[in-house]
Amino acid sequence: MLKRYINMKGYKISMLLFPAVLAGICGCSQSGTSDVAVDYADFARYAAELVLNRDVASEEAFYNEVESHKDAFRAMAEVLDIDSNTPRDWTQLLAVRGFAKDIDSISPTSQRVEDMLAYLIQKSENEGVKLPVKRFASVIWGKPQSIIFNDSCMLIAFNHYLGSEHPAYASLDNYKRQSKTENAMTYDIAEALMATQYPYVKSESSSVINRLIYEGALIEAKMRLVRNSSQAEALGYSDEQLKWLKDNEKEIWNKMVSSKMLFDNSATLAERLVSPAPFTAPLSTDTPGRAGRFIGHNIVKKYIETNPNIKVSDLLKPEFYNKSNPLADIPYTGN
Repeated sequence: MLKRYINMKGYKISMLLFPAVLAGICGCSQSGTSDVAVDYADFARYAAELVLNRDVASEEAFYNEVESHKDAFRAMAEVLDIDSNTPRDWTQLLAVRGFAKDIDSISPTSQRVEDMLAYLIQKSENEGVKLPVKRFASVIWGKPQSIIFNDSCMLIAFNHYLGSEHPAYASLDNYKRQSKTENAMTYDIAEALMATQYPYVKSESSSVINRLIYEGALIEAKMRLVRNSSQAEALGYSDEQLKWLKDNEKEIWNKMVSSKMLFDNSATLAERLVSPAPFTAPLSTDTPGRAGRFIGHNIVKKYIETNPNIKVSDLLKPEFYNKSNPLADIPYTGN
């Protein structure tokens, strides 16, 4: 078993990857925009209804959902270290009981999530990407991870996406609270799938510019996979933060060039430029966090201007982002 961690928006998304490939897919999107089959178990909503209503109908609906998606429930139970044969015990966990009301009233409906996943899968296939999973389940837990892959199933913790002003997130820094929205969940799912299928490959000669371009390709993937996407949301910024970056893009680039950051081989420097933080320390305390991703995406967009037919599957390959001098083919000068 291979265990990987990818930092996204302040939370680690744990990916427990198994070599088995999902053989059977059930369910189907009714959105009218895609006929891609999606196996989606809405454990979170059924559990919330059971906790709130405690009636025979809720009990029956919950057990029917678990029975219909035994493998997905077993995957969640393994992550939480609970007995998958006693699903009612999961609904008694403090996190489930504490978030039940909010999950039931705020979180997206099963159909909306299934339609979103179907759209994402279809767009991925159009971009030449074979996703690592097509089985998904909503969950509630007290773990810090918002998304976990386990045994070819993606588990999505809805209690991490209840809105930036939710009281449960009051102690978090603002840059972390920004990632706690329903829209952010869609982008997180897209990025987790892409980053799992195409992890960053660091060579002996890799430098900061290679990492920035890889991160920019991930942003471009999210832009293409998420319906009605925006650069601000894909990057995890407010409109004001994105405007600041656009207004100061030339200055940011010039500082990277003059400070000789771009071809520095330090993995630590690259991480500081692209990892979640209140600000991008190598640049300035005024620069929003992860500004390296903003620059990386703009570099990728500049490349796409002269290569409009390139697919995400090609942008995320080391052959694209790991060139010794990737800027030789990209006319980017900071704007």
